[in-house]
Amino acid sequence: MQLKKKKTKKIASSLLLMTLTFGLGLSSLSPTMVCALDDTTVIEQSSDEATTDEQEDSDTTAIDVNDTETTENTENPSDNSVAQTLTEDEKIPLPSDDETPNEEINEVDGVGTLQVVKSAQDLTMVSDLHNLESIFAIYTDKDDEGSYLSETRLRVRPNGYSDVVELPIGTYWIREVEVSGGFLPHYTPIEVVIEKDKLTVQNVEVEAVTINPSISSFAGQLGKTYTAGHAYDSGMARPGNPGWHYMGSQSHDNAVFCVQPGVILGEGQTYKTTTTRPYYLSADMIKRMEIINYYCMKYKSYDWRTAYAVAQSMIWEIVHTEGTDSSINDMGSTKDYYYMKVDGTRVDKTSVWTEVKANIAKHTTKPSFNTKTYDVELNNAFKLTDNNSVINKYTFGKVNGVTVTKSGNTVTFKVTDSSLINKTIKIPYTFKADSEDGDTIFYNYQYDDMSTYYGAGYQKCAEFYVKDSQSGYVNLKISGQGELELQKSSNNTSMTDGNNCYSLYGAEYTVYSDSSCKTSVGVLKTNAQGKTNVLTLNAGTYYIKETKAPKGFALDTKVYQVKITSGEKTTFKTTDKAQNDPIRIVLKKRDSTTGQNTPVNNGSLANAQFTFKFYAGEYADGVDPATKGVSPTRTWAFRTDKDGDCYLDNSYKVAGDPLYSADNGDPTLPIGTLTIQETKAPIGYHLNNEIFVRKITSSGNAEGVDTYNAPIIPENAIRFHIVKYEKGSNTAVAGVQF
Repeated sequence: MQLKKKKTKKIASSLLLMTLTFGLGLSSLSPTMVCALDDTTVIEQSSDEATTDEQEDSDTTAIDVNDTETTENTENPSDNSVAQTLTEDEKIPLPSDDETPNEEINEVDGVGTLQVVKSAQDLTMVSDLHNLESIFAIYTDKDDEGSYLSETRLRVRPNGYSDVVELPIGTYWIREVEVSGGFLPHYTPIEVVIEKDKLTVQNVEVEAVTINPSISSFAGQLGKTYTAGHAYDSGMARPGNPGWHYMGSQSHDNAVFCVQPGVILGEGQTYKTTTTRPYYLSADMIKRMEIINYYCMKYKSYDWRTAYAVAQSMIWEIVHTEGTDSSINDMGSTKDYYYMKVDGTRVDKTSVWTEVKANIAKHTTKPSFNTKTYDVELNNAFKLTDNNSVINKYTFGKVNGVTVTKSGNTVTFKVTDSSLINKTIKIPYTFKADSEDGDTIFYNYQYDDMSTYYGAGYQKCAEFYVKDSQSGYVNLKISGQGELELQKSSNNTSMTDGNNCYSLYGAEYTVYSDSSCKTSVGVLKTNAQGKTNVLTLNAGTYYIKETKAPKGFALDTKVYQVKITSGEKTTFKTTDKAQNDPIRIVLKKRDSTTGQNTPVNNGSLANAQFTFKFYAGEYADGVDPATKGVSPTRTWAFRTDKDGDCYLDNSYKVAGDPLYSADNGDPTLPIGTLTIQETKAPIGYHLNNEIFVRKITSSGNAEGVDTYNAPIIPENAIRFHIVKYEKGSNTAVAGVQF
């Protein structure tokens, strides 16, 4: 069967260029641009119905995109269209085409017909300014933009019904490539199947947008101008499009972006603000563009050209689905779409693209601790970590008595006002991206002749500002008051109990609010039992340090941390180290004649034994407590070695009580009085009956003292003289040998 010839118009090359321009990245339409599920109806046709085009006047087959005349079609209801015209500022005019007859289509297996019925998703959005008039291109391959049928297309008239076109049977894809007033384009390809001798009716629902809404807070912005500049070559070569460039601004403080892709930039021309926004941009679309601009151009310091390229690509993606994440690739991409060159070198912008996308996804994300309540202590730093990693862009409100500092993802609070105790306070924070007085600003080219507003093809542009803000808060519950006391004890009661050289009375501990121990909040003083007074403190963390040691104890230099809980008494327990003298040599025995530790006359200084008596107490110098009727606390017998020395060591102890031990286990003597008396003389020496009194006293603040004075005990050697007398006389006999 052979199709009948019919006349039609082909879309002008400039429109096709724009169609191609709009066609990239079909899989990532903005949510506001996604239409309802399309319905397709296939109607059986008689042989007469299959040639409906023969009934049309040949003059009506030429497509005039501004023509409001509806082709007669008995299957369409009466014309119930909305207003069919827009002002020149509101309408995207379509270029006229030269009439060119279609080629004769060779005989095929069969033909069917196709018609589009277009309607609004929400009729409440439709006003007298809306117009359903549009054009759908037909493709034989969904993914090949070059597969469009250049001489066959569907023109939708103002009432929403398109012409009926005849096509060979098979599968096609249609896509809206031009619209008039008030509706978002349906750029997602729609699959249609043409069956033999049947009419396929494709229903398409589109989203209506408010036409030309006024900008509410535009005061102060009108009259603003900028000069469009050539930022750099992008190298965006692709089939049907020899190349573009991103637009920039040569004399403007902020970045200005193209929001009408497919229309050339008026490079070097002056653009002027307008009080209306392009009808095809919904409020949601603009808001997303504002956020893109902020995270590309303001949130972080990127290379300006790279950031601009990323922002413009993302904005085009929203306006006309210009690309998807995969197609706006750079290094390593199999496609040559959307790359840029700086000074002739291709630049990879993938990392910036990825990071910006991640930041945009978190635009409304609050800190992980948002609206939560935390217990904090007065005068103590309290840290929170934001696991969402967004706290750096929030600014905290000022609250008297509270300091707030940020470092990376951590925020530190410190409450210093005691009047806030037992209260819960709200700490607010806000994120406001821009502080510009006004909304996003739209620009139009400042033509001398406004009747040619679109004639030269200059695009609409925008300067974006994020005017909404994000806010949140965190609650801090300030703890009340508690009590603190201290209980002190001895670390070695075997030395200190019953020994008046030691006392727990009079120790002083200073309590600080800071770990550096510079801010004192009170002093704790011990009684004889080692217990202190009670301090009432605000709940929180404090630091305790001994500043005065009691009698007989070493000063504890360690700083202790203690936590005070609201409504509770905290008893801090600590021990002090008893001072002692880790004596090594307790006495030295020497020959009385030579003063040396070398015996004479074949005598020996070894194995002399001495009795040591320790009295736990304080007595007058040189006084033997035994003379006062005091019994010794401990008694030991020690021996001397060959050098006449005696050590405080179990290997020298002959008998007696256990030795005192220091913390490390070494023998030691507590503070007190020690008496020493020889009880067994060594060979060749007389017994020395003298009692030596020695005192061990407290000295300084250290545990170990060196106040014992080891006595040097003289030993008198045994000497005798033999004289032989004559019997019965006093005459000595000389020369006698024994």
